[in-house]
Amino acid sequence: MHSGHINLFKKCRLLAGDGEVVVACLSDKAYEKYRGYRAAKPFDERKALLEACKYVDRVIESDPEKTREEIERVKPDIVIVGSDWASKDIYKQYRMKKEELAPILVYQPYTTEITSTMIKERIINGTK
Repeated sequence: MHSGHINLFKKCRLLAGDGEVVVACLSDKAYEKYRGYRAAKPFDERKALLEACKYVDRVIESDPEKTREEIERVKPDIVIVGSDWASKDIYKQYRMKKEELAPILVYQPYTTEITSTMIKERIINGTK
């Protein structure tokens, strides 16, 4: 978790107001399938970090192949994703029609100054 994630969660809290902020965190199996490599931290550790964030109320285990079902189960007022998803076919991934998700889909500007990949490169290269 890095400052870009915190920016996203702050926006979620702002938009949710007194409502619940639910964060979907990829399962270990889904993470490896989606990213092509194992997560640096197992699901339970990633979940604990998210639960400790003051902007997050609840964390659910997620799998991109079950996103539609997760959305139907949680019944969110708003679905917030990073703007890096704007160029991808999110509707295909969620297996939802645009009209099913469009009224509640919000793209939060992506924090370009930091990514998990950049953090990994810093560690490998010993740079700041």
